[in-house]
Amino acid sequence: MANRLGEYIKQRRSELGLSLRGFATLCGISHTHLNSIEKGFDPRTGKKVNITSDTLRKLSNALGLSEAELLNIAKGEQLRINQREEFEILQILEETKQLLEQKKGLLFGGKPVTREQLQSILDAMQVGVELAKKREN
Repeated sequence: MANRLGEYIKQRRSELGLSLRGFATLCGISHTHLNSIEKGFDPRTGKKVNITSDTLRKLSNALGLSEAELLNIAKGEQLRINQREEFEILQILEETKQLLEQKKGLLFGGKPVTREQLQSILDAMQVGVELAKKREN
């Protein structure tokens, strides 16, 4: 069985630019325990790693997720956004569109952006939101 939780933690740690020791310190756990969690087993004994609720809480706090979200990741379920979060994302998207449309002197590939290029960028942002919604269902 795949070690989804360990893979996710390692990926997020890498995205955050943190070393194993650095992230372990942030979590408040030992780097050897974090290494075991990421691998799914204790390299010293070869036994499957067991994560306590206290460790799960520390990991979730460091990652900015709820414990339930981490458990869902461990089960292979995707993170889901709620309606408030979706509204906030759409609001940010709209604000970004307005800023891009108002901004003068934007460059794209070292040349002034054309109206068509700007519209393509805005369309791509909207497609990204729609794809995120489809993956949620």
